[in-house]
Amino acid sequence: MVKDWQTEFPKVVKKLENSFDELMVIYQLPEELRKRLRTNNTIERVNQEIRRRDRVIRIFPNDLSVLRLMGALLIEQNEKWAVGPRYLNMTVYHGIEKDDNSEEAGMLKLVK
Repeated sequence: MVKDWQTEFPKVVKKLENSFDELMVIYQLPEELRKRLRTNNTIERVNQEIRRRDRVIRIFPNDLSVLRLMGALLIEQNEKWAVGPRYLNMTVYHGIEKDDNSEEAGMLKLVK
């Protein structure tokens, strides 16, 4: 497949070859974590909440008022994530980390 693209997109193929390890890091994690980390749904949700609050206010008197709103929203989100249900169950990750003989543990060492 790469050979097919080499003639048509040589710069893209070279970039993929040079950064292949970095692109594949996500696949070295356990599948349970991979499902959550491969998307940007969390960031999109925060952006959506900022837009929703922005529509209510519409006009900000100055730049500091925008920063205060964003700061307050981000603090609120942080508190929800800190005490709410876990978005990522890290017991799977830590279990692999402790078992140094497993294949996944070897891959995780490469990531670190």
